[in-house]
Amino acid sequence: MIILGVIFGFIFPWEDMSGDRSWSQKAHGRTIVQIIRIFLEFIVIFYVIFSIKYRRITLEFIIKAFAISAILSFWIGLFDYFISYQIKATLFDLEYFEKNRFLGLNGEPKALGRSSAFAYSIILLFCIQFKKYTKFYLFSIFTCILGVLLSSSASSYILFLLLNVLIFLKFNFKSILSFILIAFLLITSYFILLENNLLHPGTHRKITKALIALDEDWIKNEPKLFKRFDIFDRLALIYLWNNPIYLVTGTGPNLISLPMSKYIPSNTIFHVWGRVDSVPNVFPINITARSGLIGLTLYFLFIYNIIKLSFKNLPLNISKIYLSSLLFNFVFINITFILFSAIFIGLHSRK
Repeated sequence: MIILGVIFGFIFPWEDMSGDRSWSQKAHGRTIVQIIRIFLEFIVIFYVIFSIKYRRITLEFIIKAFAISAILSFWIGLFDYFISYQIKATLFDLEYFEKNRFLGLNGEPKALGRSSAFAYSIILLFCIQFKKYTKFYLFSIFTCILGVLLSSSASSYILFLLLNVLIFLKFNFKSILSFILIAFLLITSYFILLENNLLHPGTHRKITKALIALDEDWIKNEPKLFKRFDIFDRLALIYLWNNPIYLVTGTGPNLISLPMSKYIPSNTIFHVWGRVDSVPNVFPINITARSGLIGLTLYFLFIYNIIKLSFKNLPLNISKIYLSSLLFNFVFINITFILFSAIFIGLHSRK
């Protein structure tokens, strides 16, 4: 990342075609910010490894923290929703929030749904492993399920379903029956919300788009697979498809938003601005866009080694917690995955 940042951030910097970016969104600014973030991630990794290895904190402490956060975010957010987001209005600029949808204490519905789905999976796996079906944990699990359903987020519904596959994957009658029941309840809830106009129109449109990709081409002969993704991932794929050399090397630390802006279609609001500032959200696309197939290979070697150590030294349901964080990170790349990577390295270090 440092080498790519020097090349594409300073020596041959990507051009700002809009001429309207702030310093932190230009090539050199984004490079500096991202390199600092990478160093901070390493600090987080080593701090958490140390804390777990020497029992300064435990896995249960972390699971409880997620449970408490999920409960507070949902129920305070629900109260705030019914008073027209007065709490958010006091703390933030409401112009940047979707005021007509339930957000919890998050900035957007999909953040509520995805984080609720992830918290649900790790709390449930912890309870299954240690048989800790206390009222507190059961209430937090119930809260997380409500968070997923009320988010009306297509990606959250899909993530929730996939996480349940992971949780109950044992290939015995009981686990298969449990998964079928959860899938049936989730699909039924989806159609009930849709039929009663309780589902946000964009959610149904996104699910349809992900399944059958009916959107028009943004470039000539665009692969149908690209149309299944949101705009930031789709633009990155289009750029890499048309410039395959960067598929190998990458475009530098979170710099893909600059060159991919040339492919913005005229039917989006970003065309008026002449730029996009966000990077791809899907993990493999994000890593490939910034460091190419070389970086993606290194990242997967890192993941493979942690998974190997986890399944060698830890109970299956605990190892599945790491797989849950990996699946969550695949849908929306985030620092939570860095946290759980460090946790599991720390748990291995105890052995």
